[in-house]
Amino acid sequence: MTLEDYIRMKDIESHINNIICETFRSLSAVYPKEKGKSNSANVKSRIIFPPYSGSEDEKKRGELRVSEQELRFTFVEVFNEYCKKTENEASELRYSVETPTNSRYRFKDTDKPCIDETNGISGNMDLVIHDKSGERICLIEFKANNPEPKEMEKDLVKLTNKEEWDKIAEKPIPRYFIGIVKSSQPAGTRKNILEKIYNIKKKTKDELNSETVHIIFYNIDKNEVLFTEEFQFANNNQQ
Repeated sequence: MTLEDYIRMKDIESHINNIICETFRSLSAVYPKEKGKSNSANVKSRIIFPPYSGSEDEKKRGELRVSEQELRFTFVEVFNEYCKKTENEASELRYSVETPTNSRYRFKDTDKPCIDETNGISGNMDLVIHDKSGERICLIEFKANNPEPKEMEKDLVKLTNKEEWDKIAEKPIPRYFIGIVKSSQPAGTRKNILEKIYNIKKKTKDELNSETVHIIFYNIDKNEVLFTEEFQFANNNQQ
């Protein structure tokens, strides 16, 4: 990586980190302090957390749903506001949702999700940030609560794939795996999620590329970052 590429990537990370922090603040402000009541009075966001009706799980009746959708839509709200307020290059940023991947993947009928250009199919990225010329400059996947290992594996295989950068620019870009949890999740959620990530790294070491992924999980009702780590999923077959 050249010095210019490194500086460019750090500038992008700075913008994305600011947007992530403001996203967490906005979610915390909207999330109700009183159980069972969603707060819609927050001026920064119009999003609310809908309650379960009981049809999904009778035990959850009345409990507010916390999902990756609230996280994703709030991120987009904050992203738009951030770009309006800034006067630097961030004012020209764009985004795409459910963005088709460059590579083909095989996620079904396999114990290990993998890149498969011959028999695989195109996947989607939850959110891709683009510069004013349309080039990809950041990849983001969102998750909520305590995801199943298989779901995390699929996202990490995509995020660590070097070929998911912009094909024209051919420059390294930051990749983020952002999650949200709440305190009603089982005790030891932080440890459990981290163990899953390390197990995925060990299990899929031949499928994962060497691109670094910024992994951030946030506890919404405690208004605290559960953990933030930078993971490099090194592929033993790569130099």
